[in-house]
Amino acid sequence: MDILKSKVEELVVNAAIEQARYLFCFNGIVKALEDKETNLKEEQDGINKAIEEERQKHCAIVVEKDVEKWLEDVDKEMADVQNLKAKIAEKDSCLHGLCPNWGCRYCLDKEFRLPIFFSSFETTESACNQIIEALKKDNIKMVGLHGLGGVGKTTLAKVVGNRLRQENIFDEQVCDRMGCDTQIKLDALDQAEGLDLLRKHAIIDVADSTLIDVSKRVADECKGLPIAIKAVGSALRGRTADEWNVALDKLQNAKLDKIEEMPALKVVTIIGGVLSLKSLQFLANNLRVLQLIRCEVTDASFLGKLKRLQILYLKKSPIEIPEGLGDELSRLELLYIDTGSISPITINKFPQIEEFYGVIKDWEVEGMSSEESYARCAESDSQPDGYVVCLPKDFSFPKLQRYDINKADNNDCTIYRGIRRLYIKNNRPKATLVIFSALYPELENLYLNRVRGCRNIVPSIDERGLNELTILHVTDCKDLECIMDASKSPHRKSGNPVMLSRLAELYMSELPELKWIWKAPT
Repeated sequence: MDILKSKVEELVVNAAIEQARYLFCFNGIVKALEDKETNLKEEQDGINKAIEEERQKHCAIVVEKDVEKWLEDVDKEMADVQNLKAKIAEKDSCLHGLCPNWGCRYCLDKEFRLPIFFSSFETTESACNQIIEALKKDNIKMVGLHGLGGVGKTTLAKVVGNRLRQENIFDEQVCDRMGCDTQIKLDALDQAEGLDLLRKHAIIDVADSTLIDVSKRVADECKGLPIAIKAVGSALRGRTADEWNVALDKLQNAKLDKIEEMPALKVVTIIGGVLSLKSLQFLANNLRVLQLIRCEVTDASFLGKLKRLQILYLKKSPIEIPEGLGDELSRLELLYIDTGSISPITINKFPQIEEFYGVIKDWEVEGMSSEESYARCAESDSQPDGYVVCLPKDFSFPKLQRYDINKADNNDCTIYRGIRRLYIKNNRPKATLVIFSALYPELENLYLNRVRGCRNIVPSIDERGLNELTILHVTDCKDLECIMDASKSPHRKSGNPVMLSRLAELYMSELPELKWIWKAPT
């Protein structure tokens, strides 16, 4: 009963605090309204001034429809603000401000909404409509909106809230549970949308040929993030082509040199730029998650200093993973690397690895001990043409929970997260697939392309039957004679062995020796 009482008191107090906010934060919110009004008026005056200047130069100028609509919307919002301010002046006080009318303040504050101007593009409108449609459904209590930082999630959420209130689609309520019934991703703007937004905020004359090319390149450097595009565009408004080029050069050559001012950071995501991993030295004791997206990375050996790292995500960021990294990052649980390749030995050395997504180096299994095999690899490392990893005969991949393991000739393959997939192409004669034995019981997708020396899928690859496999693609495997050969199964004496029991998709192509899909026990 004491726990229940405490919880009820907590809910009552929290509710009271929230309602009190409308009373005691009133002046601050009104001040924010006035600031927004001032900023908006300056933007409106700037647009009108630019239009008037163009009319003086070109009498027949035609104002774009979206600009006219924006100006009309601003006029409406400014009128609404004036009406609201009139209400505030009329009802806020019963004694000229000495005795505030608290009931009026509460009602006005609940009614009050800062005007939100949302640059409407196909990308943002699509996400907005998805959210509204999801919230109209009776069974949806909460919708999750996710996307890159700066892509406009907060602004979009406010716009959706305003639209829902205006349309009276639902009353505000407190959800009785957490967790999102629907998840909607807000993508970055595409190239055309980003350029359009930049030109609006920079007020670029479309007839000014000197800025056409450089504005496109500046927009591209902003990576489709509205918050970055708006800031850059506003800063470059009225600037010359030379100044635009200077700004472009700075954007292209921006480097992260040091972040010692933030030593407590545990999650770091860097998108674009040139990065020396030594700049992360002040995070060595705290960093848990490192995500590098489209980065040029140097000093890869410093990764081993990030001892507490649990997630390493490298997307379109070429980096050579040091061979000894597995010994140094003992807490790493997830590794994603879609550019470059990594040795199976390195993966096997991560003691707590649960998920791996990436390309592995070519390998051969030799009849030698682990010590001899690793010594052979050390010798091969010095060869300029690349090398084949020499694995001991008892080598086996760790039992991963999720993975997308690719062995291909190039780095153009697409890496997927959250699945269990093997893609093997052009394996060497001694590149036995037995090394993946620990993964086969839960393997879901298997793709084999130009695999040599394999005469059947089951039991040669896995005598246990690959019974969790749902997708099997086999292409250009010249030696393959049979998909399921029950006659060679170690369980054939007990009747028909269970093989590929969950297979839903089978694709076969260029298999000149194929004779059977299923070969019965003899």
